[in-house]
Amino acid sequence: MTPALQPAPGFGYRRLHLCARQLYVLSRAPALLGAAVPMGMTETVFRVLAERFRDERQGGFFLTLDLDGAPLDRRKDLYGHAFVLFALAAYHETSGDPAALPLARQTFDEIRHHLALPGGWFAASAAEDWRAPDAALSQEPAYASARSLSWPWKQSMPIRAGATRPMRWSHCFTDISTIRRPVARRILR
Repeated sequence: MTPALQPAPGFGYRRLHLCARQLYVLSRAPALLGAAVPMGMTETVFRVLAERFRDERQGGFFLTLDLDGAPLDRRKDLYGHAFVLFALAAYHETSGDPAALPLARQTFDEIRHHLALPGGWFAASAAEDWRAPDAALSQEPAYASARSLSWPWKQSMPIRAGATRPMRWSHCFTDISTIRRPVARRILR
């Protein structure tokens, strides 16, 4: 994306995880870098994520959009959805925008409901209607998903009271006791 919030030349599509990463960076830039973000830029990227990438009919987010903002690759991708959670947590934490929290909750529920596999794993992707989840286990989407749930609350793998070792990654999705900060608790309500 150019500084004028136009698609960068040379790319014929927009990707979900890049939009989510942009939202995260714009949300965190003032605190992390002391950098001023132009007025309205963060909100614009949030609106693109919430209004253009969001699949209002089936839920979740489209993987890619064409340059006019129409869905191109309509699959649901765990990696992309993980970055959406990461970005929404950062955006809500810094902006207080009340629209971010319900969207984060809904996204979290969709991941758990549609992409969960037996044994505590998650499918890497699924069709537009969430059918035919890809049961091949892939480290990157699983890691990104667990990280997206652990980032704002600092302790991604706490040890439970009385336990002698950290919890499995899958517990980050199912065990609310792993969450330490109020933003996370509100997302997981």
